Amino acid sequence: MKKLAVFLLSALVFMMCTEKKGRLYEVELKQAEEMKSGVRVENVFLDLKYGLSQSAVFSRFRQLAYQGVIDLGKGSVFEYTMKLDTQTVKAGFHTEFYHDSLYSFSLLLKGKNEAEAETLRQLMLKELKMKFGEPFVIPSEEDTTKRDFYFVKDNQRIELLYPFQARKCAVTYVDYPMETRMIQEEMRLEKEARKKNNQKK
Repeated sequence: MKKLAVFLLSALVFMMCTEKKGRLYEVELKQAEEMKSGVRVENVFLDLKYGLSQSAVFSRFRQLAYQGVIDLGKGSVFEYTMKLDTQTVKAGFHTEFYHDSLYSFSLLLKGKNEAEAETLRQLMLKELKMKFGEPFVIPSEEDTTKRDFYFVKDNQRIELLYPFQARKCAVTYVDYPMETRMIQEEMRLEKEARKKNNQKK
C-alpha cells in the first residue's frame, strides 16, 4: 500500500512538472540561452527593422512598391513574389506592434488549398534549415498529429506553424525579448484589473 502511494505521488509530481514546463519549454530555454549573447538581429525582411513604428513600416511598403520590389494586389494589399525551389509564390504580409514598435512580421505564402500550403511550408523549411540549422519540432497545438517548427537565433524566433488556415502558410519572425515585455505588461495590467474588481466587491 505504501509503495502504491509513493508511486501515485511520483506520477502526480511528474505530471505537474510536465504540465508546468509547457509546450514550448525547450524553445524558451533556447531563447534564454541566446539572450545571454547580447547579439541582436534588427533586419527582418527587405530592410524592415524590429522597432519601426507602424507609419514607418507602411512607408517602407509604399517605397518598395514604388521601386517595383513588391506589388499592390487586390484590395490594396501589398504582395511579394518570391522563388521557392522551382516555384513562384505570392506572399502577403502581416505585422504586429507593441507600443507602436514592430515586434512580429509574417510572410503569408498562398497556396490553392491546405495541402499546397503545406508543400510551400516544407520548401520554406528547407531554406531556413540551410540558414539556421535544425529547428525545434513540436506537436501542433490544434492537432498533435501535425508538427510545428521553431528556429531561435539571437533575439529572433522564426515560426513555421501547420497551415490550418485555408491556403495560407505563415512564416513568422518575432523579436521575442520585445514579445516577452509585452506579455509581462499584459499580465501586470490583468492582475491590476482583477485587484481593482476585488476591491469594488
